[in-house]
Order: sequence, then C-alpha cells, then structure tokens
Amino acid sequence: MKNFKYGLKLHCINYEAFPKAIELLDSQVFDYLELYIIPNRVDVEKLDVFRKFEIIFHAPNYNYNFNLIDHNKVFLESLETIVDAIQALKKTNTIVHPGVKIEDDKEYLDDVLDSLDIVKSHGITPILENVPEIGIDGKSHLIAASFENFAEIINKSRTKVCVDFGHTIAAAKYFQKEPLDYIKQFLSLNPYITHISDGRLESVVDQHLSIGSGEYPLKKIMKLLPANQLISIETPKHDFVNLSSDIKDLKILKEIEKKLG
Repeated sequence: MKNFKYGLKLHCINYEAFPKAIELLDSQVFDYLELYIIPNRVDVEKLDVFRKFEIIFHAPNYNYNFNLIDHNKVFLESLETIVDAIQALKKTNTIVHPGVKIEDDKEYLDDVLDSLDIVKSHGITPILENVPEIGIDGKSHLIAASFENFAEIINKSRTKVCVDFGHTIAAAKYFQKEPLDYIKQFLSLNPYITHISDGRLESVVDQHLSIGSGEYPLKKIMKLLPANQLISIETPKHDFVNLSSDIKDLKILKEIEKKLG
C-alpha cells in the first residue's frame, strides 16, 4: 500500500454537507478537507467546526470572475475572503490557478509571478495548480498550460505545486503529447497535492467525471505517485447530505491502490 492521503472537496457554502464531512474526517475515511472559497461567502462561525482537521483552501476560479492576473475588485475581495478563512481555521495553504489569458497570444508568465507575490503578501501560502490550455467554456485560453511555462513559474517563484490529472491529460491532448509521459513531467515538480477524477482522453477540456465513468488509466496514474501523496477527489456530487458519491469514488480509488502492491 502506498498510504495515499485522500481529500474530500467541498465549497464553503455546502452547509448541508458539513455534518457528514465531519463524520468522515473524524473517522479518517477522508484524511483532509479541500475547501473551495467563494468571494464574500465565508461564514467563519460555520467553518469553525473544521478547525481541528487538515484544511487546504482553493481560491475561486474564473467561474466567479476571479482571474489571478487581473487585480480588479473581485481579485481583492477574493483575497480578503481567503484571509478571513485563514484567520478562522489557522491554515494558509491555498490552491490557485495561474489565470485566464486576456490576449490569446501573450504568455503572461511575469504577470503570474507578480500576482503570486501579492497573494503571499496577504499571508496566503499559494499552491499553483496546472491547467489545460482551453477553459471549461471551450473558448478561453488559460495561462501556463504547457509544462515548460508552468515549470518556469514554479522554478522562479518556489511555489508549491498541485497537479490535476484531468487538466494534464486535456493539456496533453491539446499539445499532442502522450498523456502518461506528460503526467510524469508534471510529477517531476514534486507536487504537494494532486487532484483526481475521470474523463475522456480525446477531450481538450477537463470534464471531472466520476471515477470509473471515463477512460483515464487511473491505475497507471496512481502507480506513478509516491507514498503518502495527497489526492483530492474532484468528481461530481449527487448527494450533498450523505456524500454518497464521494464515498463511492473513494472506495474505487482505494481498491485500485490495493492492487498497486
């Protein structure tokens, strides 16, 4: 057994899921909580129930008009909301995406570096997550989707890394790379945390399907990971009260892990 550490992912407003989440964390069915922060929507009193657990925050993405390189009102409000969560739960690790390109033909690597400095100045410890080239809308282009650009930012900023396998496979399709080889490249950056889901190998857009409902070679992917790797399960939720979908996906992943030896 590789003794992977599995994470349950919730949004900060999934209040109906909190009682079951506490039960699953208390009983060590899940090892940690990844908590997605929505701008101006953190209720510190309700989050206090998670104080004793390991928590990794996830900054908003473009669905909430948050773009790391655009220092607008949403950007500043999002940082303030993350700081509220940090102060409440006494944890600072926060996953962030490199951002969305404003002009498709510009790399924006220096802008990401500048933005990471701003994030750090707020007492936030950023964990940079790799992304596909094409956004979830099928049109926008994301920053640092290639391994070369992502690695350049990591090497210059000394920022912790999150490798999302669905994002990596979608990027591999876009850049015409072999998926497992591309995953190996990103894993060479020694990620602090990873994200797992299922999906279609021919898609340039990440899909985050339930475990077992796609085509990803999950056993081969998990075999590449070192012992004790943090793995957040990023799959659809169909039951926010009993979290049955998350429990089912976790069970499948643990069965795969057992077969790795």
